[in-house]
Amino acid sequence: MLAVLATLFISLNLLAVAAVGYLSFRNGYKAVNSVAMQLRQEIGARIKDHLHTFARTPFIITQSNANLMSQGLLPPDDPLTLERHFWHQVQEFESVSSIYFGNPQGGLADAGREGAGGFLYVIATDNFTRGPFKKYLTDNQGRRTELLLEVPNFDARTRGWYTHALEAGGPVWNAPYILFSGQDMAIAASQPVYSPDGALLGVVSVDIFLSQLSDFLQSLEIGKTGQAFIVERKSGLLVATSTETPLFIASAGETPRERIPALESESTLIRRVTETLLAQAGSLETVTTERQFAVVIDGATYFAQVTPFQDRRGLDWLVVVVIPEADFMAQIQANTRQTLLLMAGTLLLTATLTVLLTYRILGPIKSLAGFSRAIQQGEWGKTISHDSRIAEISLMTQAFNQMSRQMAATIAELNREIAAHQASTQALSESEHRLRSIVEQLNDGVSITDEQGRLIVWNRRLEEFTGLPAETMLGKYLWDVQFELLPPAEQTPERRARLEKDLRAFLKTGQAPWAGKLLERKFIRPDGRTLYLEGTAFPIQTASGYLLGSITRDITERKRIELERDTARQLFQKMFELSPVAIALSSVAERRIVDVNTATERLLGYSRAELIGQHSPAIDYWADPEERQHAFETLLAEGRIAGYEFTFKTKSGRTGRALIFAELFEQQGEQYILSAFVDITELQSYREHLEELVAERTARLQQSLEDLRRFALLAADRELRIKELREENKRLREQLKAAGRDIL
Repeated sequence: MLAVLATLFISLNLLAVAAVGYLSFRNGYKAVNSVAMQLRQEIGARIKDHLHTFARTPFIITQSNANLMSQGLLPPDDPLTLERHFWHQVQEFESVSSIYFGNPQGGLADAGREGAGGFLYVIATDNFTRGPFKKYLTDNQGRRTELLLEVPNFDARTRGWYTHALEAGGPVWNAPYILFSGQDMAIAASQPVYSPDGALLGVVSVDIFLSQLSDFLQSLEIGKTGQAFIVERKSGLLVATSTETPLFIASAGETPRERIPALESESTLIRRVTETLLAQAGSLETVTTERQFAVVIDGATYFAQVTPFQDRRGLDWLVVVVIPEADFMAQIQANTRQTLLLMAGTLLLTATLTVLLTYRILGPIKSLAGFSRAIQQGEWGKTISHDSRIAEISLMTQAFNQMSRQMAATIAELNREIAAHQASTQALSESEHRLRSIVEQLNDGVSITDEQGRLIVWNRRLEEFTGLPAETMLGKYLWDVQFELLPPAEQTPERRARLEKDLRAFLKTGQAPWAGKLLERKFIRPDGRTLYLEGTAFPIQTASGYLLGSITRDITERKRIELERDTARQLFQKMFELSPVAIALSSVAERRIVDVNTATERLLGYSRAELIGQHSPAIDYWADPEERQHAFETLLAEGRIAGYEFTFKTKSGRTGRALIFAELFEQQGEQYILSAFVDITELQSYREHLEELVAERTARLQQSLEDLRRFALLAADRELRIKELREENKRLREQLKAAGRDIL
């Protein structure tokens, strides 16, 4: 009976111990699988978050540079200014290999660093056009020093980063490539740059080191011996790994550098995981969602997870995380072996010791189960006591404690990443503040809306133009502001609805018929003063849509000058056309006739169409070429001639005499001659006829004078005779008186 009871008790004890050992193993195995899956997901999520930050940085730089060039704040035709600007930017972003700009003439301006942590350099082409490519070492001020390299016949327009950006019409990634020095791989993010009127200014691009992705992967704690790697979905080429596995083959003699596909990697783990994934999916391009699978390599099981990573600018990668089962199962398998030994030992113990031992076993197991549940609920960093005298329980407890510490370290690393992201956000905020300060100092009015259409920038100059203070404008929807600025007669519900619809569409697509064009409008300020404003609106792309920016300039004074100029031009044109004097306008350099008036047509007999555009000497209206040449030389020497008389010849061959008055003047850097011709042919005839009449009248007058002279002589002689007769008569009377007295 004792034997039966002992046998029964031992059997029951054996069954109990076996059941406890089995349940402990199964719970531990499930907990390990759950933790392994969570660890893979956590690592995959961290890698994706890092890739998003990694992929966003270069396009922040390209967008910033493109905006500065489009707005004229960074001259795209000044390679030295571009070179210095890029040189400073490269030092602000450690992940950046180089920043450069190619123009439509094939020229290049570039600044970068030679490998991660290497020396700084600048690159430029002669005359900022296609031609020799020269690379210089720089000093600590960014100035060129030693010429490092010269490559002939460089043309930026033939490069992939240039052509891909133009084909895409916006920001785009280019394929990863191996650096010229062979130290690393890099990838280029490029973006076309356009002027406000839509003209292509060039392509700006940023290269970033891919080794930083490998460095990040190597910094991750993926279990004990886990690995991670990134592969291109379409090509299957490796991008980064968490090991020292080569990503490309260095050149040897005539053999060029080549990137290594994942299927040809030196790492057996990378090859086998890739082969298994291809066997399950058929092709890497079909892996569009997260996948988890197991791989057996040399009898060892590995848990793998593949996570697609894409962005809208062309990145299409697969992130693979692989964790060996042994990282988690080694302790459980050791515990299982020791449990079997303990089960054999328990057969020799008494029922009391078995009960006590069972009690001592169940307590720690419950603690482990509770600890497993706590881990599943995300309570990382906690530990439980492992001072149990049972080695298996103690080792299992240590394994769980170690796992908890690893998870706590992972969470801490994530928190550090978040802190770094916040620091980056702070730097961007400070950069935004500096840009706002610049905007406030501009002489042009600047406004910017957010993605929802609310005004977030309304600078000082725009306040002066409109008389509307920023504190009342910021936060308003742009369509409400534009509606309020319309004349009362145009403020209809339909007009407001159309404004809102058009602007909302622009904020989604960044496109509108009026975008990038210079538009003029008449604006009446609240104080009643009328202004003429000229402005252009443009999109600013963000991750969630588009901002709407605008630049406005006061052209009231220019419009006044243009109006006065147009009035003067119209008055001159009327005087020019209606003048009875023949007037002609011709250029000095080509001696071509620019314009003539109707009086010139009447004088010379040529139509305006026959005269305008003709070489002046070819129109033979000067009867004497020597007179023409003498007059032209005098005009050039003295700047003007007045009352120069010459003989002209009409289209029909008739000749006449005229006076020419001409003066030189300059317009837009070119000299012109304004000439006026006075026809004196009839006056000449009148003068000749008058001279004949004067000669005839003079002859008649002279004849009359001669007749008068003779008459005067005759008259004088008559008077003498009359005087003599009177004296004779007096004498006779006296004689008669004397004779009478004598007779008396």
